[in-house]
Amino acid sequence: MRIGITMLSHDSSWGGPGIYTKEIVRSLLDIDDRNEYVLIYPRFGLTDRNLGQYSAEHGNVTEVATAWTPSLGTLWEQLAVPRVARRRAIDVLFNPFWSVPFFANYKTVMIVHNTEFHTIPNVYDWRRQLEWTLHQRVWIHRADAVISISNVITEDLVKYVQLPREKIRLIYHGCHERFRHIEDPSALAGARKKYRLPEKFLLYVGMIFPQKNFINLARAFHLIREKIPHELVVIGKPRWKYARELELLDELEIRGRVRFIEYVPNEELPEIYNLADCFIYPSLYEAFGLAGVEALACGCPVAAARAAAIPEVLGDAALLFDPHDPEDIARCIMTLLEDERIRADCVRKGLERARFFTWKRAAAETLRLLEDVVGTASRSERGYRGSRP
Repeated sequence: MRIGITMLSHDSSWGGPGIYTKEIVRSLLDIDDRNEYVLIYPRFGLTDRNLGQYSAEHGNVTEVATAWTPSLGTLWEQLAVPRVARRRAIDVLFNPFWSVPFFANYKTVMIVHNTEFHTIPNVYDWRRQLEWTLHQRVWIHRADAVISISNVITEDLVKYVQLPREKIRLIYHGCHERFRHIEDPSALAGARKKYRLPEKFLLYVGMIFPQKNFINLARAFHLIREKIPHELVVIGKPRWKYARELELLDELEIRGRVRFIEYVPNEELPEIYNLADCFIYPSLYEAFGLAGVEALACGCPVAAARAAAIPEVLGDAALLFDPHDPEDIARCIMTLLEDERIRADCVRKGLERARFFTWKRAAAETLRLLEDVVGTASRSERGYRGSRP
């Protein structure tokens, strides 16, 4: 079987979709040496800088850069990718980010990373709303199979997009093995020095825009500021509609206790999770919630929103709060900081739960889906519908 994969989103700076693309491609190639892979790169953005890195290590991989197209991902996926797919005679095209070609003489599989266009109204601008309209009315329905990353996404696809349930395969994300409990004091000290981290801090990882609910995290931190010596470390840059959140820091007189770090390479995040006293996940919507799993895997206790897929993924390994209630957020944070029994229980359960979410498992389930779609899987594989945490 010849598998084509679009590499537009092969860039960790994209956030979740970028991390997913890099990890699922890496893991597919690690576990599969019997199928052929054609990795298709655009001629714009950062992704073409990675051209050649996989074929050097894997004999079953061909990497191709498309001819010039306008530097708009949607047009690239519809105009440039099909030409390469036909020329390379692929059997199935997998897009780990956004869409599938409207016209295709091969099977197509795509993933849906979120549906907050329906669940969190007015989050996106008109251009993204237009793209999502095309996405839900055209591209999703053109795919032969769609990967959902949580039961929440599955139900949203059925409810809002009217996608037949039999087209959907639930495959949870993985968590890279670099996210683990670290005991090396020199590694931890190096990270603390490099990023000028305070001795005691609470941690938030994510961009700042309305869906992430940073505004209620700020209010909760204000409520407990005089009870704890901690600072709030924020890893992630403002995305859009963030002015009110930043203004609130001044109004609450807590800006001096909030430390912003716009970007940390994914490879250097484990040390920071290990140094934090508590990870806070206040999002109003997460389709999966990878940062929460990363924190669990590092032994960092987690206080998280009782919203969207977060309870499904984190289970009882995190203390859950009402994301609309700053007092409830503050209560959960203080419990993790003050109650040693509950804290230790969350750490133990977190390490255990995080072990389920591996990219090797995600890749194996994705490969089975691709084989199912093309019809090359064995009878037992065709009956496979994935495991549960």
